[in-house]
Formats: sequence, C-alpha cells, structure tokens
Amino acid sequence: MSKRIIRFRLFFVWQASEEAHWLENMAEQGFALTYAIPFLYFFKQQQPEKIFFCHDYAAVKKQDLDNYLQLYRDSGWQPVMRYGKWFYFKSEKNQQVFSDKQLLQRKGVGIIRGFLTIFIVAFLVNFILLLVAFLLGNNSVFDTLKSTTAITLFYAILLAVLWWWRKSKLENELE
Repeated sequence: MSKRIIRFRLFFVWQASEEAHWLENMAEQGFALTYAIPFLYFFKQQQPEKIFFCHDYAAVKKQDLDNYLQLYRDSGWQPVMRYGKWFYFKSEKNQQVFSDKQLLQRKGVGIIRGFLTIFIVAFLVNFILLLVAFLLGNNSVFDTLKSTTAITLFYAILLAVLWWWRKSKLENELE
C-alpha cells in the first residue's frame, strides 16, 4: 500500500512559480500530488519522477470543460486535479502554456474578480449585521461591526481599483 502524506504550505496567487517548483521537488522525492485545497496538499508515494507543474484559474462551464482540458493536453500537459476554478497540470517538458496575452489577461483579471466578489459578499454580510445591531441598539456589537465593515469596504475598493488598473494595462498592451 502506498504511503499518503499531507503538507501545509502557504502560497499566494502571485507565487505560482514557487508553488510549481515545490510540487516538482515533491515529485522528485517520490510524492505525487493527488489533491490540493488552499494551503493543504495531498500526496501519495510513488516512484520519483522529473516532471513540471503549472496551474490555471479559469471559470470553465461544464459544456466547455473537455475543450479546455484538451487545449492543455494538446500542449503536452496532463490534468492532475481541480479545486473550484483552479486546475493543476503536469508535464514531462517545461513548456509555455499561454502564448496569447488575452489568455494571460483572463487569468489575472479572473483572479482579482474572484477576490473582489469575496470582499463584496463579506461587506454585504457585515453591513446586514451592522444594520441589525443598530436596530437592536447593541452599541458594543455596533461599534465592532462598524470597524469591520469599513475595513472590508476599504479592501473591496482597493481590489476594484487594482482590477480596473490591471485590466486597462493589459488592454493597452494588446493594442
């Protein structure tokens, strides 16, 4: 029976190459990636191999999934796993998947849009709680929620500005 291990690693969106190198090192040590969720990676023991990893963030509809995966297969990448909109691929050759700037734009803008959605939902939840606390007259909860709502709103605005800036910058590069 093959050994299974779980590893905790803190990688952020902008650290894609560091994450890929770490996964490649794990494969060289004889551990194959089987699944990943944010900051947790699941491996099973196998023969050590020299492979390369990449991942992509894409909102792929069910009817387009086969075509999306075939695009990677045609480029020499094999799907390893999927978590939400994140797809992990491996290949025996380190080759460029994206050659089109529009695909890179989709990836970057999609990630920022996803985080922006999270912050907007968090803001709305905080705002509703703030309103309930205000209507009930609970001042200590009200004061706390005012602070968290303001912080969430600040980050949502910051992400919106970053999304707009990144999108306009990439659109200018495409012209």
